[in-house]
Amino acid sequence: RVQLFVGFTVSGLVHVAGDAMVHPRWTGTSFWFFFAQAFAITFEDFIIARGKQLGVRDTLWTRMVGHMWTFAWFVYSTPWWLDGLLKQGHGRCEVLPFSLVSFCLDYLAATTGLDGKAWAAAQFTL
Repeated sequence: RVQLFVGFTVSGLVHVAGDAMVHPRWTGTSFWFFFAQAFAITFEDFIIARGKQLGVRDTLWTRMVGHMWTFAWFVYSTPWWLDGLLKQGHGRCEVLPFSLVSFCLDYLAATTGLDGKAWAAAQFTL
């Protein structure tokens, strides 16, 4: 457990320098994203151990629940890391000649009429 927390703490501290390069106002904000990952993994390990004590077996369904938990955790926690970058305007230029996200948002707009790009842009404006 100690190695887990030390590893994520060091990673968070390394990313603090990147925060400062984005803007001094955001220095240290990404630290909490990395530090929180150790708590999430510890919580997950506790739930798995408790499930085994209660006789829950490793099945396709338990694996799917684990994947859904991981996905949900990243959806919840990733803004702690990226909000500062996005609010500073990073990520708004095309780096590659294609974007899977843009393709999906365009498809969503064409099939449902929902403008995902406008919604996403509204989420990250100052």
